[in-house]
Amino acid sequence: MIPLISTMATVSSQEFYYRSNSLLFILFINNIDLREGKSVSRDQFASFLHHSPIMLKLYCLARIKSEFLELPDDREFAKWVIPLLIREISIVATVTDAIVSILYDNTKSPTNLELLVTELAQNKQVVMTLIRLNTAHNLMYRIASTPKGFTLLEDCDHFVYKEFQFFMAGIGPFSNT
Repeated sequence: MIPLISTMATVSSQEFYYRSNSLLFILFINNIDLREGKSVSRDQFASFLHHSPIMLKLYCLARIKSEFLELPDDREFAKWVIPLLIREISIVATVTDAIVSILYDNTKSPTNLELLVTELAQNKQVVMTLIRLNTAHNLMYRIASTPKGFTLLEDCDHFVYKEFQFFMAGIGPFSNT
């Protein structure tokens, strides 16, 4: 097992993984222990997620999703993974949509939602990206359901006001007939 860990450390320190065997990376990603807090394994996983091509990023995101399913109430894991996910939101639609899905599915608990809002408050450019995505609207509504989230969304782009205007325009004027 030591040679595998040594190889993983060497490989995960690379800047990009374009000319690699994807199956080798999938093997590494599957064997990394994400449950151990503040570990080299988590650092390696974060490196894979950040530097990999889109296909491997999606595989890493699938791994995160499965970890959340196995440990839905693991606050320590959520504290590590939510900022990691926020940093990976970008203009790549498939990656961002997968991240939005993971965040939406795992912010039903108030503690995870609070972690997300706190992290987004420190990354307002990410909030602007999310506001503009149709696939993120349900997540934005969930964020707006908290006082801090409501303030964050209103401060960033008047999201709540614009959504209310859109809603009112959709129902049209009231009539007494």
